[in-house]
This record gives sequence, structure tokens and C-alpha cells, in this order.
Amino acid sequence: MSKDEARDYTEAFKALYRLQAQGKSHSGHERNCVFLNTGGARFANISAASGLDFDDDGRGVAYVDWDQDGDLDLWVFNRTAPQIRFFKNDTPRDGRFLAVRLEGTNGNRDGIGARVQLHLEGPSGPFTLTRTLYAGRGFVSQSSQMAALRPRPRCPH
Repeated sequence: MSKDEARDYTEAFKALYRLQAQGKSHSGHERNCVFLNTGGARFANISAASGLDFDDDGRGVAYVDWDQDGDLDLWVFNRTAPQIRFFKNDTPRDGRFLAVRLEGTNGNRDGIGARVQLHLEGPSGPFTLTRTLYAGRGFVSQSSQMAALRPRPRCPH
């Protein structure tokens, strides 16, 4: 890194620190976003409908089945107050879900990287649910290692 690049980096860092000390947003008050996969590479912005489009200075989100009912609840972390928000998912369900706890035998005791696939038959034909166990995801957050596998209604797209 050249001296000019090092100076520019230092000045930018100082500017961010001054913004933070003044209680200002790093993101320019960009609202939180939530996107729904409508099939393939298509996504719909459902931020307002989800109720998660707060004007917080968001930093991370972790999903966990907090109440062990088979759906994922959210913890959202912010730089400014409120620094943490909890969103309980009360989606109506039929009570069917599968929770899997993976355990490795040699070295990888948590089963990190393991993939679970369920091959199911639905009203519109067979489909597969796939989940991979990751050691970490996202920024400033850590989601649960146990993610429920549950058939979801398929989007018509």
C-alpha cells in the first residue's frame, strides 16, 4: 500500500469514527430489506409486508428455531438502539417438520459441511429440500446449527 493509499484509508476511517461518535448512521438510513425467492433467480422485495423494514442501522441477522416449533425466528442486531430485536415467526403450520442434529465422528464433531436432503412427494410432483450445515454465516451474527426441514408451499412461478 502506498503512502497516499494509507493516508486515504486513515482519513476515511476517522470520518466513519466521527459519524459513529455523533450517533449517525453508516448506511444513510437505508431501511432493512427482505427478499422472497419466487423461483430460480427471481426475488420479490417483501420488506414492508414482512414488517422488518425498520430504519435501524442494521448489522446482522441470526435465524434460530427459538421456540422449537419448526419455523425460523429472527434476531436482528443494530449498531444503534434498539441494538437487538427479536421476531417470533408464528406462521400457521400443520405441525410437520424434521429437526436434525448432525454429529461427526473424526475431528469434525459438529458435522460442519454436511448436507441433508429430503426427497418428498407434493401435490405438484416430487421435490427435494436441501440444507447444508455451515460453521458461520453473515456479519456480526451466528445462526443456529439446527435448521428445521419443512415442506413449504411452492411458488407458482
